[in-house]
Amino acid sequence: MQSARPLPTVIGPTENALRALLEQTIEPAGIRSYAEWVVLNLASTSDGTTQLLDHVVSALKRPAAEATDVVRALQQRGYLDDATGRLTPAAEAALARGRASVADVTDHVTEGISSDDLDVTVTVLDLVRQRVEERLVPRS
Repeated sequence: MQSARPLPTVIGPTENALRALLEQTIEPAGIRSYAEWVVLNLASTSDGTTQLLDHVVSALKRPAAEATDVVRALQQRGYLDDATGRLTPAAEAALARGRASVADVTDHVTEGISSDDLDVTVTVLDLVRQRVEERLVPRS
């Protein structure tokens, strides 16, 4: 059975609303954008700047120059160590605050949705993302 609404009319507005809510949620923690959020989360598990940049380009689906700009801005603010790309104590604190806030908001927006429905949502969104990524042309 075909849904009454085409998928793009659901995905686009949902993505926009989620991105806006995420940015509002992380801003008080000192994280200024979605891109910074991604970089800080990746840096928390990265082995160094080169690996970090590769992961950021892959995660953001943006050119390397844009990833480099975000990393440099975080270095200038004292959130990433210039030599290693690792989080500084200030960044670790900001990321912890941001993650706690995101967890609280996520609990609120998913309240009343059954775990089965959430599992289906995760499965479907993962499949859609994988298929989209297969169609993407890598950017340099």
